[in-house]
Amino acid sequence: MSTEVKDELALYFEQIDAKVKLMTKAELRRWHAALEAERTDKTWLTSSRKNAPEVIRIIDKRPDHAKQQVRDQIMFHSGRFAAGATDNQARNAHQRLQKLLREERG
Repeated sequence: MSTEVKDELALYFEQIDAKVKLMTKAELRRWHAALEAERTDKTWLTSSRKNAPEVIRIIDKRPDHAKQQVRDQIMFHSGRFAAGATDNQARNAHQRLQKLLREERG
């Protein structure tokens, strides 16, 4: 610990000692009780947050796996095109992806 920190701590404790000397017995008891309560505080162990209500999701239609597979293939080959592949499959996939993105944006 540096000497500056030690000096600041010493000054801090001197100020506390001066305040304690000016306290009445009742104030001193309340101060000690507050310190003890702070020292033994365990409120941080229990969460004050309420649990979020359970969300129930109802799926009324089945996901279209074939459509997702096509999209995954387009993404894969478009990524190849972005990485520098120049074959027709990569070029076409890149163009199809641009079209899909435009349609999704509205």
